[in-house]
Amino acid sequence: MSKIMKNIWSLPRYKREWHNICALLPAYLPDGCNGSMILYEDGSEEEVNYRLSWVIDDLLTYKRSSKAILQEQSDRLLEELEKAKRQRLPLLLTQDVCFVPVKARRPRSRTHCADGYVVLSKVKAFSEQKGKNGCKIKFTNQLEIEVLDSVRTLRGNIALAAEMTAYLREEHTSA
Repeated sequence: MSKIMKNIWSLPRYKREWHNICALLPAYLPDGCNGSMILYEDGSEEEVNYRLSWVIDDLLTYKRSSKAILQEQSDRLLEELEKAKRQRLPLLLTQDVCFVPVKARRPRSRTHCADGYVVLSKVKAFSEQKGKNGCKIKFTNQLEIEVLDSVRTLRGNIALAAEMTAYLREEHTSA
């Protein structure tokens, strides 16, 4: 096995298979600590012993970017699309990978992250939950998750992410 192949397999799965990620979610680990849950296209899950913000920063550093750069890009796209400023912006990693923010859980305290991300291209549908707050997101691999966002909020976030992605593709092809 080549040295490069050995180096690739020493990476965490979320770096090796970043293009197969469906969702990045904050999670409470069995020991009660903050961690992360990563859902993949093949239906598998990966539990990571680090806060979601750390996992996202690590993944984006691997992809030679950062959350600040992606947020700045999203702000710029909002201005170009003449949309109002928002707090929770989609993060466009590539033309095909856009992380849409979702409220994944109720926080235990102010310091605990409650927002996660779903990958726009992997979302098949979403629907209201009967008798519960929030909605259900169904992915292209038939996996489902429950989030605390209302259908209206999720619809708006997904529409904005789709519009931003389309604009970025158009801008890239015309350049």
